[in-house]
Amino acid sequence: MRLRSNTDKPAQGRQPLGPTSGNPLRRKQAFDPAGQLPNPEHQSKRRRKMDKVKLPEELVAVPEKRGRGRPKKSTEETVELSYNKYTQLQPAGDSSKSRSSQSKPPSPRKAGKPIDQLKADAAITMHDLGQFVPSVKRLDMRAALLRGNVPKAVTSLYNTITKAPKGFIPTALKAEYLANSLTPKKTREAPQDDEYFTGTTSPFPQHSIARLKVSVDQIKKDADETYDLKAHEGQWGLVVGAFLFECKVAYPDLMALNVENCTVEPGILRPKLPSGENFLQDKSEGGKSEDSTAQVFSKMVDYSVALKLPLDEQELFDEVYNTLRPGERSLNQSLSYICSCPLFADIELKKEQSPRDPEVQLALWEAAFSLKRRHHGWDSSLPMPGITVNGHIWNFYIFFEHAEKRLTMIGPVRIGDTSTLNGTWQVLYHLFNLCRWGLDSYRPWFKREVIGWAKKRTGKEDEIPTEEAADPRTPSS
Repeated sequence: MRLRSNTDKPAQGRQPLGPTSGNPLRRKQAFDPAGQLPNPEHQSKRRRKMDKVKLPEELVAVPEKRGRGRPKKSTEETVELSYNKYTQLQPAGDSSKSRSSQSKPPSPRKAGKPIDQLKADAAITMHDLGQFVPSVKRLDMRAALLRGNVPKAVTSLYNTITKAPKGFIPTALKAEYLANSLTPKKTREAPQDDEYFTGTTSPFPQHSIARLKVSVDQIKKDADETYDLKAHEGQWGLVVGAFLFECKVAYPDLMALNVENCTVEPGILRPKLPSGENFLQDKSEGGKSEDSTAQVFSKMVDYSVALKLPLDEQELFDEVYNTLRPGERSLNQSLSYICSCPLFADIELKKEQSPRDPEVQLALWEAAFSLKRRHHGWDSSLPMPGITVNGHIWNFYIFFEHAEKRLTMIGPVRIGDTSTLNGTWQVLYHLFNLCRWGLDSYRPWFKREVIGWAKKRTGKEDEIPTEEAADPRTPSS
């Protein structure tokens, strides 16, 4: 079919129907008695409906003369309106090309992507983080010591974790666990002798042992049920929250926070690609990002442990915030509701066999805090501890800055396994010691560096106290 205007002449060989053409019956039904004009009363409903549609003159179609089938080639050049996202108007292609090949774009060249291109969240590895700014490189403690420049605070915290005894169940519970195992069906096994605590000092208060036993037994039961159900990540969060609740009860000067909806802000604290481009796009600057990596890594970690600030320190930071730009009004790497919380330990959890690496998200979060400390001139020698929970397995990491914008990640160090009773007590043991470290080591650093900085900003530097000794307080019930 070709296109012509209404003024064109009919094609040769085709004459308009007249009173003498066709059979008499059709001539009687299709024309008026005069035999000159079509009678609309005798036309079909479909023909009358088509006659009402008025088309532009240049789009009025005139059928061509042809035999059986469709002609291989048109007698005149025609234009096909082919609209897709690559072309708007294009000439009709060669008949040898299929319609699908004309509408599809050419396939991109299959080649390895450079690190400057954003990768899928499941493909980001620790090797990639070594090429970002700041870079994060994972080492074991022996390799870090051979390289040198390891702060004493890092070595001290590492020894606290690694030089723990093999047994963690309080000895005072030995008789009770043995009695629980003496059931008629012998369904409960008593812990082995080497699973009981043999150290000199235990972080568990003696007057709270009975209550802790009930909590630990319930935590292990919940962890086993969650594992058997192959539950989602949020269900494992209930297990982590139960541990952190016991930390809050034992150490009332600390807070356990759910930070799963807190992002790294402002954008200056986010890691950069080697090209200088932000790895995590700032939604406040460029609108909602459509990149899957930016969306996934905007949520960094799940839980954090922080100091509780007394009222006078809260008022001090409210005053110093008035001297800062909006993006600087925070004590950590986020501008959300946790901005005035001094975080000192972070926990990232992942469902077992998840394609995403919890170490990567934890490393990105700690790298942002290292930039925060550099930005305000705070001492960067204090380590930044972190924990990953992958199903039953709990691993411990230490982050520290061995050079400007170069972080070392020590770990993983296994600190417990909720699939066993001794492993569940081990997790609680190390969490209590980490809380103790927050009061003994992080609190003096925070007063010296952060509170001292705030008082200088507000003109109250004469009120800066001398460095305090280790907090002598013990856990309460």
